Amino acid sequence: MSIYIVDDLVTYNSEDGILRSLQNDENQLALTTTTARLFNLLLENYGCVVSREELFEKIWENHGQRSSNAGLNQYIRTLRKCLYEFGVAENSIITIPKVGFKLNPSIIQRIEDADDSYQDKHEKESQSEKSDYVPIKKHQTNHEEKYETKNIQATPNDKNGHDTQKRCVFYSLLILFIGNVLLFVFSFSNQIKSETVHSYLLTTIDSCRVYTLHPNSEQAIPIKKKIFETAITRSKLSCITGTEFYTYIDDSLVFGRIGDIFIARCTLRDASTNQFIACDSSYYSPWDTK
Repeated sequence: MSIYIVDDLVTYNSEDGILRSLQNDENQLALTTTTARLFNLLLENYGCVVSREELFEKIWENHGQRSSNAGLNQYIRTLRKCLYEFGVAENSIITIPKVGFKLNPSIIQRIEDADDSYQDKHEKESQSEKSDYVPIKKHQTNHEEKYETKNIQATPNDKNGHDTQKRCVFYSLLILFIGNVLLFVFSFSNQIKSETVHSYLLTTIDSCRVYTLHPNSEQAIPIKKKIFETAITRSKLSCITGTEFYTYIDDSLVFGRIGDIFIARCTLRDASTNQFIACDSSYYSPWDTK
């Protein structure tokens, strides 16, 4: 069993699939079986991209079930919503278009080889404060059976470190050579109608507007502008008439920590509908500030 601390706001037990607030012991939420499998797999590989194929295999196919891209996206939204209820930022789970998902490594802390004493201590403290039984909320989605129970086994957490490192390198290289990734992002709503992609203006470089795929705080904007300007110089993706930039910059970089950067320069076909002819992209994992 492993205990994880997420964004210094909530703990997660990989064995029972329960989220517990660090501020209020009574605030608990039990993930459903499939949602817990999803979170466990992302946590085991936090900081690395987990492909959609691996998610389908280990979460559904190995258990005699089947799913789809739409189903996977629904579970990702459900997991984000569960974490958001405890105050965790929605970008804690990062979508890598056409590839998969990863957890933001800057907000995850793992307590290695946690034993039952941690859980026993937590339960005793809760019982001493309140004698009545505290019910645990169960977040149920329409993709799972109502009789689904929490008697699940933890996904094994001890994985070969070398294999994990190779997976990181493989997917980083894969993303680097996906030249049309943003073309997929903006046609995503036509393929999967339940998904909506929003963009937020960060700055303007020469005549090219620069957008991020999630909102930025006022304090983060000037720092991200400087990081982006350095990144496009290094990637040699200069502004060209009729193009726009789209970028993902890890929030951890704003605080001087390690993080990833994704940049795409996209050629507009029709500015009124945000349709693109093609995109050139660069991906840095992790970003080297030197």
